[in-house]
Amino acid sequence: MSTDCGTWQTEADISDKERYQRYLTSREWGLLRQQVKARSGGICERCKYLPSESVHHLTYQRKYNERPEDLQDLCDGCHRFTHGLSDADPMSCLASMKALQELKIHQGMHAVLVFVLEEVRELSDDTRGRLSVMIKSCSDRIEELCSLHEVLRLTSRKSRKG
Repeated sequence: MSTDCGTWQTEADISDKERYQRYLTSREWGLLRQQVKARSGGICERCKYLPSESVHHLTYQRKYNERPEDLQDLCDGCHRFTHGLSDADPMSCLASMKALQELKIHQGMHAVLVFVLEEVRELSDDTRGRLSVMIKSCSDRIEELCSLHEVLRLTSRKSRKG
């Protein structure tokens, strides 16, 4: 297959699929792709979290004459989900991961606060009272995050089963 400059535009005897494949190796597409990649900063424009992998068409209305706003830079998971090749939506998985991450942070803070309250003898009553309030606040947030994580986990499992 020849990929000479402009052949995707001028050859009349090739199929549209072949023309499109050649277009995706053209200088025009490369420059447009670079613009979209620069706009995204290398981060998926759908989930806003994972590194981008593919430039995805939001519309084919201007095929071969796309505008940057016709395209979206996506991570592999979002690209596969968008095309229906995967039931796993990275956005719901990320929400669960973020809740779990926050849960671990609060569990760590809770452990440190309890340690300080129990082990440091020279704390004033006022400081002990404030630490107790902080421990209670951490405990409450840990409970909320455990519930949220469980809901997200169950929701994700249901969507995968269909």
